Order: sequence, then structure tokens, then C-alpha cells
Amino acid sequence: MTDNNNQLPPLVEVPNYHEAPNPSAAQTQQDGFTSAPAASTVYPTQPQQANADLGRITQRIHSGASWISAVGIFSFLNTVLGLFKATIRFVIGLGATQIIDYIAVMLSQKSDNHTLFIALNVGLNLLIAAIFVILGWFAKRDHSWAWLAGMALYLIDTAIIVWIQYWPGLIFHIIALVMMIMGFIALRKKQKLLKASSIL
Repeated sequence: MTDNNNQLPPLVEVPNYHEAPNPSAAQTQQDGFTSAPAASTVYPTQPQQANADLGRITQRIHSGASWISAVGIFSFLNTVLGLFKATIRFVIGLGATQIIDYIAVMLSQKSDNHTLFIALNVGLNLLIAAIFVILGWFAKRDHSWAWLAGMALYLIDTAIIVWIQYWPGLIFHIIALVMMIMGFIALRKKQKLLKASSIL
């Protein structure tokens, strides 16, 4: 006769709740196929985001600098069109070159030496156009002085446009000035971003 009171209960294996869950154990098998865990979402790191912002800022800088160069190019094209007595003009051109064209034509009509005034006209306007093209070149390479000089000269030319009351040209002058200002603001943002990354 055995004593039931002396029998010990069977051992029960208690799970260890301090262990980290195994992701592979969460896989379930249905119809012979094993479902893999969902892929995790990859978020861009801070350097990647900074590089993306820097790329957009650089594009805006180049866009604004291109307006400075375009002003000089189209202004000289207006002078060439005037020499060939064309009736079309680019409204983005400078008012200063238009005044020089007008004065050169008036003086050449009163003088027998037309070649001299044509040469002076082309030379002066080519110099003005070259100044804007050079400023645009330096502005695209992040030189702040080129931005300030280009915007200041174009602002003076805007006053000339108002003086001669060339209103279509005034509209494009305002648009060009806005684009230049946006490019200069982008340059300031780029400088701050590069300074912050160098500190970090």
C-alpha cells in the first residue's frame, strides 16, 4: 500500500519572462508556407537629409546667378539687334544699354563718322554686358560680393527703366530682382548649413 501523500507533483517548466522575444519565433506556418516578419521602414539619416537640402539650395543659387548673367547677355543682344535695325527687343535687357544705343544713333546721324559711334556703342555695351556675365559667374561660385554688386547695379538700372517709362521692362526687372534675391537668400542658407556641419 502506497502513501499518496508522499507523492510529489510533476515538475512544470516555468517560462523565463526575462528573455527577449525571438523575432523568428513569431513566424507562423500556414498551408506549408512560412510567413516572414514585415520589413522595417528605413528612414533617411540626418546627413542624407542635409545633403538633399544642400542640393536644393545649390540649385536655387545657380538659378539666381543665371539671371545676373542673362541680363548682360540679352542686353548686348539688344544692341546687336539695334545695329541691324530689328524691331524686336528683349525686355529683360538693361535700360542703361538702351540709352547708350539711343545716344549713339543720335550722334551718328549728326556726324559723318558713323563707324566711330557704332564702335563706341558696341564697346560700351559689351563692357556692361561682360560685367554682368562675370558677376553671374562669381555669384554661381558662392561669392557674396558678386551677388551684392549684381543686385545693386540691376536695382539702379530698374530706376532707369522707371525714368524712361518702359513698363514691360519694369515687370521683368522686378521678376529678375526677386529671383536674384531668392538666390542670395539661398546662398546665406548654404553658408549657415555648411558652418553648422563643420561644427558638428
